[in-house]
Amino acid sequence: MLGNQFVGVAVDFSTLDPSKVYVGAQVALRRAELGISQRALAADKIMNAGALIGFEKGRSWPRRSTQHRLEEVLRWPRGHIEELRRQHSAQSAADTAAREEPTMLVGAATGSTTLEVGYMAQTVELALQSIRTNIEGLPAPASREYQRRAAKLLDDLARLEKLASNASRGAVGAESVFQQLSAVRRARRALTVQAAAAPNAALQHRVYAARATADLSAEEAAAMIGLRPDDILAVENGATPAPEDLDRFERLITLLT
Repeated sequence: MLGNQFVGVAVDFSTLDPSKVYVGAQVALRRAELGISQRALAADKIMNAGALIGFEKGRSWPRRSTQHRLEEVLRWPRGHIEELRRQHSAQSAADTAAREEPTMLVGAATGSTTLEVGYMAQTVELALQSIRTNIEGLPAPASREYQRRAAKLLDDLARLEKLASNASRGAVGAESVFQQLSAVRRARRALTVQAAAAPNAALQHRVYAARATADLSAEEAAAMIGLRPDDILAVENGATPAPEDLDRFERLITLLT
C-alpha cells in the first residue's frame, strides 16, 4: 500500500499501473493548485467528469489529443503528461535495480503516509522541473503579468520547499531528498531576487531578496531594525506589516542593497 504524498490518499498498486497512479495524482494536484474543478473541465469539453476521475485515480489513460487539451488548461508544456509517466517508469526500474533506501513518515495535508524516500525525491524533482519550465515562460519583468505569475510560482516553490523539508526529517543517508531540497531553495531564492528587481515588486519579495543577497538570517536582519525574527519571516511569507513597522522594513532593504 502506497500513499499519495500530497493528499494522503492510500492507493493499492496491486491491480493498477504505478506510473498511471502517479501521473493521475500529479494532475489532480495541479488542478487543485489552479482552482480548476472537474465540473469546469467537463463544461469546457476538455474531459468529462467520469473519465477525469478515472484518470486521476490511475484507472484509465486519456488519448493524446485529450492530454494536450489538459496540458494547456493546466499550464504545462505539451507532452508533459507522457513525460511524467516516462520518468516515473524509468525511475521505478532504476529503484528496483538499486539498493533500497529507508522509508519514513511524511505529513500530508490530510494525514501521514509511508513513502519510499527515493519516490519522494523523484516527486519533488519532477515538480521542480515543471516550475522551472513555467519560470522560463515568464513574460518580461516590465510586463503587467510578470509579478502576478512570478508570485504564483513562488507560492508553488514555497509549498514544494515545505514538502521537501518535511521529507528530509529523519531521512538519514537519503542524499537524494536533501539534494532536491537544496535545489528547490536555490530556485526560490533566484526567482525571488529576480522578482524583487522588477517594477512594482511586492514588499515580501524585496525583503527576502535583500536578506538573502546579504546572506543574513532572519534573526540577524531583525536585530538590525529592532524587530522579532518572526516579524521578518511573516512579511516574507506575505503578511502585511504593522503601519508603524513599514518604515523599518524599507530601511532594512536600503541598508542591505
